Amino acid sequence: MWDTIQKLEYRAKANLSQAKVELNDRLTDRLELPLPGLSGEKLYLTGITKLREKVAELEQIYQQLPNHGGMTDIIVLDAWASATIEGARTTVQQVRQSFKEPKTKDDRMVINTVKASNFAYRNPITPKNIRKLWESIVDGVCENENVKGAFYRSGAVQIASQDRTIHEPACFEMVPELMEKWFSFRDGTEENPLIRAFVCHFYFVYVHPFCDGNGRTARILNASQLYHAGYTKMKRLPLSSSINSHLNGYYRSLTDSEIRINGKDGWWLDLSPFVSYMLEVFEDCLINAALSKNELTETEAQLLERMNRVGLNAEITVKKAMGVLDCSEYSARRVLTNLVDKGYLSMDTSQKTYVYRLRQHIPNT
Repeated sequence: MWDTIQKLEYRAKANLSQAKVELNDRLTDRLELPLPGLSGEKLYLTGITKLREKVAELEQIYQQLPNHGGMTDIIVLDAWASATIEGARTTVQQVRQSFKEPKTKDDRMVINTVKASNFAYRNPITPKNIRKLWESIVDGVCENENVKGAFYRSGAVQIASQDRTIHEPACFEMVPELMEKWFSFRDGTEENPLIRAFVCHFYFVYVHPFCDGNGRTARILNASQLYHAGYTKMKRLPLSSSINSHLNGYYRSLTDSEIRINGKDGWWLDLSPFVSYMLEVFEDCLINAALSKNELTETEAQLLERMNRVGLNAEITVKKAMGVLDCSEYSARRVLTNLVDKGYLSMDTSQKTYVYRLRQHIPNT
């Protein structure tokens, strides 16, 4: 994650030559964004050339990532991570066991996030359906309902710790106009989709358009935006899990990007600390996905997809697998054995003909 301009200025005043060079590079190579600050500040990305160079590296890594993988499981694990960031305390196993009838608020937070993620992957989010997405996320777990409004929130909210206010979101009267600008920027083409998505992530939580669930909504929107922009492997990239693994950096980069800078042309914000952090997180989740021990081959993914249509405890034999995959007995047996080893299937050896049952299934709703 990059330093703030203030830190660089302080180090430059101490005559640290490297800090002077970095500060000059950042300030002379910046991009103004078509998004307003909450108090009229201009928003910039500094060091834009280096950010774009990092994007080019990440796109090379992304291209090497296989197209297949345990998509359903990644979505569940990522939903759990996203809800955990917001305070949910449950386990993935408990969520799976109570998917149809959640036992606790924490379980419901995760299950809602799974359903909302699937909705956002199926449907590009627009001004017309963003409320539907949000309502799915906070169904049965919404806080601050007194200001939930008819579309966006209808009153003030605060993000605070026990002893201080962390962020003052936009006043609710400004939210519709700011979200119109958010959608306009999101749908633009003037910047790389990765950079644009991470700027949108920041700006969404910065505006805080809803009374609750803004963090979970922002992370779903981030993944969905990239997916519909052509990053179709997002379904198997653990973006929220990677954020959760570097959570202090997440909050710090959000805070650093809100620091007001008094420049020659007035006050401005530098969003590069957050965007540079998210580029690092994206690299982390790319590598984690590539090195995943549960990576599925195309044939394994094909068989699992067929069994998922049936649901939990769907059964299959070697002979049936041969028909589904149009392969030899040896190949079908190897696929089934691999899926048992990876934890997706269980094997019942109590009968003469072995039966393989689906162990992991979350409804795609």
